[in-house]
Amino acid sequence: MIDNKKIEFTDLALIEIDRMRDRVREIGYCYGENSEEYLKAVDSFAHVMHKIVVMGGTIWKDSDLSLVCSNNFITYGVVWFGDKNDNEFMPETGEWSVHS
Repeated sequence: MIDNKKIEFTDLALIEIDRMRDRVREIGYCYGENSEEYLKAVDSFAHVMHKIVVMGGTIWKDSDLSLVCSNNFITYGVVWFGDKNDNEFMPETGEWSVHS
């Protein structure tokens, strides 16, 4: 049996997801697509997007590079954990994770 979950994105959530994707691209351009920084960012981005699809619900922007999601059972956040970056000319690296 297939459980059809509804997913609804606010306009600001879609803009923030584009910004999240752009951050992954920036990290890849600056550090290289084989770098640890890029692989951590791209893997965590794919992981949280998968969680959103599986859990469904309404997704809206929370803060910079972060989202809040809520379905009938749980409210959870997709949170960006940035690494300290002393080089102002390089994008902040880090990873996303899901927290409830």
